[in-house]
Amino acid sequence: CVIEDEIPEVHNGTVVIKNIVREAGVRSKVAVYSTSSLIDPILSCIGKGSSLLRAVCARVGTSSAKEKVNFVQYTDNLLAYAAEALRPANVLKIGIESNEYTGKDGAKHVFEKIIAIVGNDEKDLASALGARAANLRLASKLVDKQIEVIQEKEIDASDYADLHFVDVEKIREEL
Repeated sequence: CVIEDEIPEVHNGTVVIKNIVREAGVRSKVAVYSTSSLIDPILSCIGKGSSLLRAVCARVGTSSAKEKVNFVQYTDNLLAYAAEALRPANVLKIGIESNEYTGKDGAKHVFEKIIAIVGNDEKDLASALGARAANLRLASKLVDKQIEVIQEKEIDASDYADLHFVDVEKIREEL
């Protein structure tokens, strides 16, 4: 694995890769966590002056285009994990919508969708979506849930006005 070859903490097991999703030549997202409370898994993967990140990007990209690689802090808290997965976007609030339905087989199923709220600037939305929506697709694959991104100004007019949203900074503090 390229990441294991380039990042000593991954090689020695101090930083563990939980999941990797990729659109070849475009972007990869790598969920990582540390087995030691003294080690920041993201900083360990990026390296001093982004040296390790650049080395990984150089090896996974083609000669004509460098692939973007985002390291994401893994956590068991689904909402915090989804907010992290959407980076580099700055998610302000996040919630989960659950709908129960009966399948063709008569069994009850629950469909969950994560709703992420970003700022009102168009750059905020563009960052969350990414080029050709690659960031959003990969974040959804990483957390294994559909994610919808809306701007803060749209929340009252949306179908989610009554949904309970959690402040992302608050859930990050609790981790």
